[in-house]
Amino acid sequence: MTIGISDGRYFVRAAKTLVNEGRTDSARRILQYVLEKPQDLPTLRELQDLGRLLPKDQGDAFRLERWIGYQRPVAETPRCLTILDEISEVNWSADFNCIRLNRTEDNEQFREEIYDFILIESAWIGNDSDWIYAFTSSGLEHPYSKTLVSKLIYLRENLDKPIIMVNKEDPMHFEKFLPIMKYADHIFTTGEEMVECYRQQTSALTVTAMPFAADMTLTNPVGRIDEPQENLCFAGSYYGQGHDERVRQMNYLLEPITTFNGVIYDRQSANDDPIYRFPERFAPHIRASVSFRTMAELYRRFRVFLNVNTIVSSPTMMARRVYELLACGTPVVSTPSRAMEEQFSGIVPIASNATEACREVEKLLADENHWWRTSQKGIREITLKHQYKHRAALMRSVVWGNTISDYRPLVSILITLDHPLFLNSIIECIRKQTYPRTDAIFIVSEDIPADELELIENRLKAALHIEQVTFLRHPIHMPLGTKIEAAISVARGEFFAVFDDRDLYLPNYLTDMILTFEFSNADVAGKLTHPVWQIRGNALSLANPANEHKMTSYLNSSTLVGYMSWMRKLLSETNDQTHGFNILQATDEAGGKLYSADHFNFISFQQSEMPAHTEVQLFSGHEKLLASPELIAEWSV
Repeated sequence: MTIGISDGRYFVRAAKTLVNEGRTDSARRILQYVLEKPQDLPTLRELQDLGRLLPKDQGDAFRLERWIGYQRPVAETPRCLTILDEISEVNWSADFNCIRLNRTEDNEQFREEIYDFILIESAWIGNDSDWIYAFTSSGLEHPYSKTLVSKLIYLRENLDKPIIMVNKEDPMHFEKFLPIMKYADHIFTTGEEMVECYRQQTSALTVTAMPFAADMTLTNPVGRIDEPQENLCFAGSYYGQGHDERVRQMNYLLEPITTFNGVIYDRQSANDDPIYRFPERFAPHIRASVSFRTMAELYRRFRVFLNVNTIVSSPTMMARRVYELLACGTPVVSTPSRAMEEQFSGIVPIASNATEACREVEKLLADENHWWRTSQKGIREITLKHQYKHRAALMRSVVWGNTISDYRPLVSILITLDHPLFLNSIIECIRKQTYPRTDAIFIVSEDIPADELELIENRLKAALHIEQVTFLRHPIHMPLGTKIEAAISVARGEFFAVFDDRDLYLPNYLTDMILTFEFSNADVAGKLTHPVWQIRGNALSLANPANEHKMTSYLNSSTLVGYMSWMRKLLSETNDQTHGFNILQATDEAGGKLYSADHFNFISFQQSEMPAHTEVQLFSGHEKLLASPELIAEWSV
């Protein structure tokens, strides 16, 4: 049975009185009774505060040794009362139902049935400037500061709802926001190096490092290929005084702006203070500051962005803009920092002087393949690890004790084995996929011996990601659509992926294709732009260039990946029993969305040449490509 709020506080306060009287043993017996019961948050807060008042060898006994979460259910999209700046409110709203904490309302807004927790960040002004100076006034003497502190005290003393605070300004502004952070139950900081400082200086139940992230509903690569493109951009402020290291970095990193006709969006363009004025040589390149939503659209309109790191030694802190740019597929050239090295090594080029900065920018602007590879690596890394949904999962794990799920949906690979000479190649393509959960459904002709199918199954099952292998026999002249329909009827996956046994599917093919559904809002994805192996010329060329990362009306039929639920919906509505099922046509007729992904990790054969060649000739050309790993590597990311 949980001790009630009033009873729990009574016991803890009684113990505090005994401690002040020097009767520590008596206090310990009372607290032992409290600790044996499930505690509400106001009681836990009192316990944590008491522990901080005592010498460490005594106080630790009164504080929780290890927080294991509230061990209670929380809604899939929990409701929270918030104080957030505009950008953060947009970012968190996909995972939480955010309700602004109104400064002018009384405590009626805290009625328990309307929210699950409080989410407060280190806000300079809050949304619509509602909390300006509330966090940062000297001694918290500003009227808005006093209002905020009053609300936090009321929450801590009376309500059993967790207060979660995020300091997105760590480590630089740790001291400035610390007076408010002390009211948190759970602290998340952008500076991992500040975790111990918070543990020493606050009574928080938990302190956890949490870097920035990207909201891929807002910042993503969809449609960037059709946007007008400029070369180079920097967005931010210049500081003529203080921040000496930042000024040094900016002076060399911005050199490519003049060399490559770049632009600067000056965050302080409305400020007349000369300390914020960029050096005169950049004046022709300056543009006025824009809103966050406008800047998010501009991310896709530049080939390269520049990034300066004010904080260079933190393993976790870097500008939120870096995550957003990479999510958009925009390469970033940055000054050095520990966080950049630990999170985006091999993805974000680092420049330590003006020469290196110009060289890295020039390489991205001049080398199309290098630009695309860098772009795709960034998209993949953000989609896999650095979305706000990942940060929300971390928050749920720390605060409520929820397990962070590493669930990946099962993908059913559908393959028609019509070309026996290519069998070994397609098996190796499937075996080497990096995507962690697949099963394989082979549609095979009736004359393939059972022992040969057993060998195929054994080879595939040796790969850890393959959960099941199924064979469906069919008459030799069955239409392809009918074969795919038969495979769908036995498929277990949440996604399907159509493979052609003559084409090459490189290791990260499925990983990247499934990731497109995180941001494309498509029903079926595939590749319209992709490399083609020209058998006669023994060369690779890019088919349908400039159709990457966009909605489309056509895709290569050997690259179709989509939701199984969508496929089954289409099958239930089709009436064509003559020509077999056509995924692209059916999707178009049903008003579905097709998405053309990147052009990497798949190589097809030039379809127009195939009728003029025997299968042996085709196989010979196929083998020549496999014998040229350097060519394949150019299209593998």
